[in-house]
Formats: sequence, C-alpha cells, structure tokens
Amino acid sequence: MGKFAFFAKRSGVTINVFSNNLTSVDLFALTPLQTYITLDTGIYKKIAITAYLEKQDTILPLKLTGTFVNDSSKTVPIEFDLSHNAIVQVKADSIDVSGTTDYTALLDMQLDRVTKGITADDLNKAKLTDGAIIISDKSNVWLYYKMRANITLCGWFECRRHKRD
Repeated sequence: MGKFAFFAKRSGVTINVFSNNLTSVDLFALTPLQTYITLDTGIYKKIAITAYLEKQDTILPLKLTGTFVNDSSKTVPIEFDLSHNAIVQVKADSIDVSGTTDYTALLDMQLDRVTKGITADDLNKAKLTDGAIIISDKSNVWLYYKMRANITLCGWFECRRHKRD
C-alpha cells in the first residue's frame, strides 16, 4: 500500500490528510498496519478513507494465492497478480472529534468481494500456466479485469470510539 488518505468536511471546509510511504501489508497479520493522524476537534462529515494500492519498484500492489478444486476434483494452484494501481475507499456519515475521545478507524478488505461474479465455471475455463491458474494483465486477462474492478468495492469500514482516561 503506497498511502492512506482521510477526506472530510468540518464546518464546511474540506480536510485532506495523507500518510505516505507505507510499507507492504500482510493481509493476514495478527497486528494490522497502522497509521496515525491527528484531527482538530469538531464534527467531521462526509468522511472518506482511502487506501492506495500502489506498485513499489518491482513489488505488486496486491498478490493473492490459493487453490481451486476444478471439475475433475483436482486441486489447482491459483494466483492473482494486480499489476495496476488501485484504490479501496470506504465512507462514513460523521464523527464528533473531541479532546476526550480517540477513534480507531478500520478499513478491512473483504477478499471474497474481489472474486464477486467469478464462477467455478469461469475458473475451469481459465488457461493454465505450468499447472496453475495465473490471473494477471497478461494471462486470463478477462478474469483479471473483473477482479481488478471489484477491488474498489471490497472495503468495509468500522470506527471505534475510545474514551481517554
């Protein structure tokens, strides 16, 4: 992930806060990637939190691997290689930032949404490369663009309040 952004309106003024140069994200880590921002007190409305999945040198913005059991009951390795930049954005109505409350905003990627609209029949029809289904901008391109379009919609947002002592 290249950067994280917080957009909102407070008292009619647009607020944009960015956190840049984030490291690679392990989607299955017990401790998720954290970034911190400080906001002035006030009521923030029309909130958008955006994660920018960006290629860094030779590191892909997103790589997912797993297996698929085909219609012959054979387990086939499968890999999705996102080579284009993408964004995951979630929205919230409002939060009230005071001097006595902290917030933790969680942006979860619901990976099952990445494969929305892709069926077992689609994967059975996919071209194999060295015995594996590789989904990239060069192989099984029709699946790649379906999955790439789904990435933007895979975010889920939760905001937790924490009272300061």
